[in-house]
Formats: sequence, C-alpha cells, structure tokens
Amino acid sequence: MKRIITLGVILLAVSACQSIKRTGQGTADMEIETQSPETGAFEQDASSAPGAPTSVTFEKSSQAFPPIPTWKIGLADLDGDNDLDAVFANSLTNESQVLLNDGSGFFIDSGQQLGKYGHGVAIGDLDRDGDEDIVITTHEYQPTRVYLNDGEANFNELDGAFEETIGHSVDLYDLDGDDDLDAVGEIGTGGTNIFLNDGNGLFSASDLTYPRTSIWGDLDSDGDVDVLIKEDRVGYSVYLNNGQGNFTPHWHMDDVKAMDIGDMALGDVDGDGDLDALVTNGFHQTNSYPGRVLLNDGSGWFEDSGQRLTAVTNAGVSLGDLDGDDDLDLVLTDYMEPCQIWLNDGNGKFTDSGFRFGDDQFYRYAHLGDLDGDGDLDIFLSTFGMGEGPNEVWLNQRR
Repeated sequence: MKRIITLGVILLAVSACQSIKRTGQGTADMEIETQSPETGAFEQDASSAPGAPTSVTFEKSSQAFPPIPTWKIGLADLDGDNDLDAVFANSLTNESQVLLNDGSGFFIDSGQQLGKYGHGVAIGDLDRDGDEDIVITTHEYQPTRVYLNDGEANFNELDGAFEETIGHSVDLYDLDGDDDLDAVGEIGTGGTNIFLNDGNGLFSASDLTYPRTSIWGDLDSDGDVDVLIKEDRVGYSVYLNNGQGNFTPHWHMDDVKAMDIGDMALGDVDGDGDLDALVTNGFHQTNSYPGRVLLNDGSGWFEDSGQRLTAVTNAGVSLGDLDGDDDLDLVLTDYMEPCQIWLNDGNGKFTDSGFRFGDDQFYRYAHLGDLDGDGDLDIFLSTFGMGEGPNEVWLNQRR
C-alpha cells in the first residue's frame, strides 16, 4: 500500500536576502473570537472571510487525561469501528498507551502498555493484512518498536522489527514502490535515515541519509514520494524520487537562518493540484523567524509567496479544512504560548483569525481529525509536560 502525502502545508522562514538555483532538471477580515462564559468555547466572526461560514467555534472536551508528557499522538481507526482511536507516545518512564474512541470523541484507555520512553509514533499497515499497526520511537536510544494489530486493536510487539533506534521521530511512506510502508526516522541532531520494510513489518537500514528535518510527499506529481529537506544555516532542497527509492537533487534555496528546529508540512494550499510548503524556524533557547508559504509550480520547484506568518519556537504545523470552505487552514502550536488558527482564502493566502486556545503548556503537535463523527475536523493537542497540563481535545462546533 502506498502512502503519499497529497494534502498538508509547510511553514518556512527564510532570510530576506536569498538566492535560488536549480540543481537538476526542472519544470520548474476576520473578527477576534469571544469566549462563552457558559461553555468556555471560543467563537469568532468569520463572515468577512471568502468562502467561510458565519462562525468558527471550538469547545474544549470535558474529558480529562492524566498529566503525562506526550510528545506525539497517532490517530487512526485501530479497531475497525469507523472512528479515530489514539496512540499516545508517552515520554520518560511512562508507558505509551492505546485509547479507543467511543464514537463521540471520548477516549477509553485499553489498558495496553506499549513501552516506556516514547517519542515519535506512526500508524499504518506494516504487514499488509488490512489493519493499522504501530511504530513507536524512543528518546533513550532503545530500539524502535513495532506493534502488530490483530484487527481488533489488540497489539503484540514484533521481535526484531528494528535492530536499532531509527530516531526521535518516525513517518511511514512507500519509498521504493514495492507496495509496503517504509520508515523515515530523525535522530536528534544527526540526520534523517530511511529503513525499508520487507513487507512483514521487519525493517533494514538503507544507505540513504539526509539532514535532520525533512518532509515527504509527491512534489512533482508523478505518483511517488519525494522529499523536501531543511538544513541548518544552509537552506532548503528538494530531491526527487525515480519511483524505486533513488533520489536526485532538483531545487535549492539558500537561507542562513534555516534551523533544525521548526516543523514543516505539505499541502495544496492554493488549489492548483500540487503540494505547496510551509516551514517554521525557531527554538525557544535561541531565535525564531517569521514563517513563509512556498508555492509549488507542479514540478517540485518552489517560489516564495511573499506571505509572513508569526515567528514561533518549537512549532508544530497542521493543515485541514477547519471552517468547511473546502480549502486547507492552518493550526500552529508554539512553546508555552497559546495555539493559533490561520484561515485560508482558497488561493493560499492565510489570515490570522485571532483564534487562540490552550495556554502555558508545550503543545508540541496539533493532530487533526473528525474525533466525534460529526463530519468536521477536531483538534487533539499533545502536551509535552513542561507545565502540569495533560493532552487536550478541542471539538469543532461548526456542524
């Protein structure tokens, strides 16, 4: 099964002075929300936004999770009942967890323990049996773990799936065109490594290594998975896949302000059928720079849109249609600051909605999905535990 990103976004901070060069063949107003005293929900008047509904409202779920540091959350239908369940990659000596959704956005701990020192998590069908399996990475350099699903959300660890840690984070894509999901891992400040799946969930290291921060998707619209990388104090580059896992350099933009820290995402933000990019650069102990939106010409060649987004630190970036107008909006998380929502006008221009939610926590990622089954996108915040707050569910009240 191929997994290719076809929707997403990248926040990109680049210097004011930049040079662009080809390295391969290339074709190349919103009112501020108000808070309801009865429900605590945030409401914003979006009537002036093109294509937007009259309001966007999120209400925090009443469910309280234990105050355990969670780096990342995986969302997928684990038990085959047509709703999104959750996997918490819990840090330190806390066991990672499987939580099952009752269909209304309320999550029940299954009691399964998926090991300590969790960091990254990715979900996909690793053994090609039609259900969703789990990969969990650790932050203590223990071997990365694979858990196979029996189809009813009962998970068993697969011995020897990885011989080593593949890094602090993990993503799954079919990189070599053999119809199984391979793994991409980032190791601290080291780099991005690729591990190939034998089709049964057993992985072996490839010879390919890229700089630490990368995002993967079909950048040239040829049906395979390419990569956009960010290299500290160097800039951004695209490498194109020939469909068999061989990558060649295609595009580069210099940026001495590029940082390892700061997430990227991909998505068709301007509605022209290709993947555009958003990138952030920022670290709470050093500097942060405004984000930018890069637009793809369809060949994997990017140009700066000229937009400037809020400078954030340790940012998480997520894209999804939050207001029901059929374009990709943006959720941006920050270090010990409230999360932000930016609305898209349909042409790739984002406006800060003024919507803020959450406070005084390290909300590392905002995970989007229809958690309560009402047809719109909700938000599951993973909280890394710098404060006392637990993970949070915010339900979209659009419908």
